[in-house]
Amino acid sequence: MPTRRPRQRVKTPSALVPAVAGFGVILLLLLSVAAIGVTHIHRLSDQLTAIVSERNQKATFATGMHGLHQARHQSLLLAANLEDPFARDEELMRFAQMAGAFIQVRDQFLALPLDGEELNLWQNTRDDLRQVEEITGEIIDLLRRDALQAARDRIHTVLHPRQESMIRGWQALLDMQRAKNEAALRLEWNGHSHQVGASIGVVHVPPHWASLDECLAAADAACYKAKQSGRNAIVVHANGE
Repeated sequence: MPTRRPRQRVKTPSALVPAVAGFGVILLLLLSVAAIGVTHIHRLSDQLTAIVSERNQKATFATGMHGLHQARHQSLLLAANLEDPFARDEELMRFAQMAGAFIQVRDQFLALPLDGEELNLWQNTRDDLRQVEEITGEIIDLLRRDALQAARDRIHTVLHPRQESMIRGWQALLDMQRAKNEAALRLEWNGHSHQVGASIGVVHVPPHWASLDECLAAADAACYKAKQSGRNAIVVHANGE
């Protein structure tokens, strides 16, 4: 009696295999795009931070020069009203010390890259500064010769108008930096100007996170921290938080 050979089953590829493979490819592409996007965002954020930081430094130095020259003007005015020659000389020494502090701030300001508009404004302010220094030197000579009334008259009639013009120049430099910081974060759209900012939370998705809700909660927490850190901040969620 002939023996029957057992039937061999021919295995056919499961329809799920290409689907899973396709999903894996798509997932890898999405992760790659996300990684590139995060890198690009970090680069743009660093560039924006550098620009704003540089303009903030310029604004700080402009404020410093503005304040120092106002203080020097008050010091010179005080010296012109001191009858005691020793007290007057002491005040003039304080005046000279502020001149040294001004030179340091000025050199720090000029060490930064200045565009054409900033250079033009600086040139105009520097012209006022030179005239202020020349007039101030003449007033100090009068004070050393005890010609107090002549020194006071020259402060009010000659120095004060030039001083006011120079102070306006420092203020214009400060206002320029503030305006440029605002313009860097402004978007013109459909005839309207919008202030633009972004607070970004980034999440690395580890294998042990099983739910989408957990991932979204982490991203939300990172975004909230970014908002707390200020405008245009990026916070990467740390696993375990």
